[in-house]
Amino acid sequence: MNAAKIIDKTILFTTCPDPTISDEELLVRVAGAGLNAADLLQVGGFYPPPNGVVSDIPGLEFSGTVVAQGSKVPTNWINRPIMGIVAGGAQAEMVKIHFSNAIEVDQTLPLVKWSAIPEAYTTAYDALFSQGEISAGDRVLITGATGGVGTAAIALAKFAGATVFGVSRTDEGLLAIERQGAMAISPSQIATSGPFDLILELVGGVNMASNLQALSLLGRIVIIGVGAGPKAEVDLRMIMAKRATVRGSTLRPRSVGEKAQIAQRIQSHILPAIKDGTFGPLISAVYPASKAALAYSDFSKSKVGKLILDFSI
Repeated sequence: MNAAKIIDKTILFTTCPDPTISDEELLVRVAGAGLNAADLLQVGGFYPPPNGVVSDIPGLEFSGTVVAQGSKVPTNWINRPIMGIVAGGAQAEMVKIHFSNAIEVDQTLPLVKWSAIPEAYTTAYDALFSQGEISAGDRVLITGATGGVGTAAIALAKFAGATVFGVSRTDEGLLAIERQGAMAISPSQIATSGPFDLILELVGGVNMASNLQALSLLGRIVIIGVGAGPKAEVDLRMIMAKRATVRGSTLRPRSVGEKAQIAQRIQSHILPAIKDGTFGPLISAVYPASKAALAYSDFSKSKVGKLILDFSI
């Protein structure tokens, strides 16, 4: 198969062996694969995959068609269109996934574009609902609000009945946030724009002092991204005084069973809203998979929405 392979901290589109599936896995011919900040970190050598996961092919989310399945998969998945999240290896013509983590999709979107959903919406959903315990009427702040996870988080927070603020450093980003129906602010305005009941931190330590200033009494901060740096200096007295909750979350190292539970929630709570047009992925660009190196270069720049590799052409 062909794949976007990591060689000397760069991406090269080249041939690799096909994955071998276990008794409980599906083999999928990939239509599309989304790019995420974790992929960029992995290419740079900063975010290795868990043990047992292919280490030189990045990619955490995909869409495609099942072409083979293991002997212990309980139902027939052959020829069914699916999307899913994996711990690595999605940016290739073939990928494997445990059957319990697969989510069947329909023709609401072209199959390639379903690849913009799994990681972004699963990460945002888990952070907002499972970790952040969002409620209708909450004031919610989302930093890094113009990327794939950020735009998904805006859509889901609005869907939950929250008043949503998004943060961006650029005029283009601020306009994109407003177009999604959220209030747009710059990083310098965070501290004075509260109080916020829930803050989704996608950027990293640089925002933490401002986040705590803007947080409401009993407010929650959920950290799901550290692209701008993992370290922060904060005044612990502020956490104490506000009785704040600060949590971190990442999907990649979770067990098959944990990911299966999240997949079921996405299928029950999110897919119906995508299918009826309530919201959907904001896609910035789709690249032929052979142009993976260009996609990575563009991903490192400011963008709005998801970048996708198209393996169907």
